[in-house]
Amino acid sequence: RERVVALQQPIVRLGALYRRMLAADVPVLEIEATEELAGLSTAWREAHVSAGSGRATIRLTAGVATGLLRHCEEEATRRRCWERLNARGWPDVGPVLTQLLGAREEMAECLGFGSWAELETSLVMAGHVEGVEAFLGQLEGAARAGMDRETSRLLEAAESEELAPWSRGFLRHRRLTVALDRRPASLVETVALMRELLG
Repeated sequence: RERVVALQQPIVRLGALYRRMLAADVPVLEIEATEELAGLSTAWREAHVSAGSGRATIRLTAGVATGLLRHCEEEATRRRCWERLNARGWPDVGPVLTQLLGAREEMAECLGFGSWAELETSLVMAGHVEGVEAFLGQLEGAARAGMDRETSRLLEAAESEELAPWSRGFLRHRRLTVALDRRPASLVETVALMRELLG
C-alpha cells in the first residue's frame, strides 16, 4: 500500500509534465518561397506567416495547421506540416514518457494487474482489456464499409494508389467544395448530394 501511495504522486506529476511539454512545443514551419503556400488565401498568409530573421515562418497551432492541411495545394508543404506536428515534443518528452510508463506498470503490478491497460480497463464498463478490444473491433466493423468508400473516393480524387495522411483533409475539402459548387436545384438533388458526401 505504501508503494502504491508513493507511486501516485510521480504518475500525476509526470503526466502533467508530459502534457505541458507538448503544449509548450508549438512547431514552426519555415517557408522559402510563396509557391509553397499555393491555395492559401492572402488573408490567411497575412494572419499566420511571420517574416523574421530573413525567413518566413508559420507557428503551427492547432487551427493554423488544420487550415494549412485543408487548403494548401502543395503536397510537400502539407507533408512538412504533418511531420512537424507528429514530432511535437520529441525527443525531449522521451525520458518523461519512459519514467511515466515505468511508474504506471509498477503501480499495476503492485495492485495485482498484469499491465497498466488491465488496471485502467478494470475501472470502466468494459471491465477488462478483452472487452475494450471486442468493442473496438465491433466499432471498426461497423465503420469499415464507410471508411473504405471514403478512402476509395479520396484515392480517386488524388489519382493515386496510396493516400498520404497529410493529404486526407485537403482531398476531403476539395471533394466537398467541388460537390457544393454543383448547387443542387431541388430538394431531391440536395438529398442525393448529401447521401453522396456522407457515404
